[in-house]
Amino acid sequence: MRRINKLDGLRGLFSVFIVFFHFDPTLLPAFIGNNFIIRQSESFVDFFFVLSGYLIAVNYESRLSNWESFFVFLKNRWIRIYPLLLFSTLIFLFSLVISNTIFPSILHNESSVQMLVFQALDTLCLTNSTPILGDGLGLNFPTWSISSEMISYLIFGFMMVWVPSQSKMKAILGLIAICFLFLLYQERYFLTGTWGFVRGLLCFNLGYVVYVMAKKDYKLPVIFELVLSIVLLVLFYLLHQHNFTVQRELLALVFVPPLFAIFIWVLLKSNGLISRLLDTLPFQFVGKISYSIYLNHALIVVVVPRILFDLLMWERTNDHLIWSAILVIVVLFSYSVFTYQIIELKLGNSLKSILNKTELN
Repeated sequence: MRRINKLDGLRGLFSVFIVFFHFDPTLLPAFIGNNFIIRQSESFVDFFFVLSGYLIAVNYESRLSNWESFFVFLKNRWIRIYPLLLFSTLIFLFSLVISNTIFPSILHNESSVQMLVFQALDTLCLTNSTPILGDGLGLNFPTWSISSEMISYLIFGFMMVWVPSQSKMKAILGLIAICFLFLLYQERYFLTGTWGFVRGLLCFNLGYVVYVMAKKDYKLPVIFELVLSIVLLVLFYLLHQHNFTVQRELLALVFVPPLFAIFIWVLLKSNGLISRLLDTLPFQFVGKISYSIYLNHALIVVVVPRILFDLLMWERTNDHLIWSAILVIVVLFSYSVFTYQIIELKLGNSLKSILNKTELN
């Protein structure tokens, strides 16, 4: 699958912000935990959706010509996302069961084993962004967005095969409008479980619009990169000022998805300082393991600080909070390198080889 390095780098950067967003703010130094960028970083999930829509369109739009190619597309996407989803969910389930039994003070989770298994089922069935098995987030809560991704793949592939070429953009814009109006009616944008797939669909299909806009060969002024970065910071500041209000939800609905779509379009058509920075080795490293970071972090950001402060009885001084955050990142990155190499690559390639052999036979 074709990738764009600077967009991979940006995905990696945003995945780290999401890690800090899911920290207990009281377990972070105030300058991090209360920072308005960190507190609004749940919006970066929408960047992931838009980027995914763009990359899927780049790699598959011309190849989705019949129902056979549709099922091959779904198989390839399932192989890409499911092994790590399965592994991380089972690790999450095992950790919670052990914690509830032996160390109930570490994770502060009082769910019964039956409830945890049901939540795991919701996750593994890829339904935890829908109301099919309830309104929860499933187990390993960031996985709701993976459910939404798979639904977006399904609908995108269907539209590419079923809708005539001359009507594809109209169909995509119509779907975007339907999702927008649904979220407007709900007066909610940051939906996760239950109707979270609608939020994902809106952003994913904006990625297709970016794909169409970026097809022609032209360049944009590099100053646009800086301007859009400033606009993003201003938007996050405004969202923070209206935290926990309907105004914030509506402000996000109107501005977050198109801003990320425009940001991706600008990065594709310019090569300024931000583009070159995102293309450097540190950002590329984090971008490469960003899927593992995203699916692994929910457990790590809880377990490591709880062990340090509840089990080992560290005093919650500013220095200890900083060292705790550093240790979380070190453990998370090390673990994510392992899951990237073993689960994403080796297991994913083995699964692909097995399924391809089955098809040939």
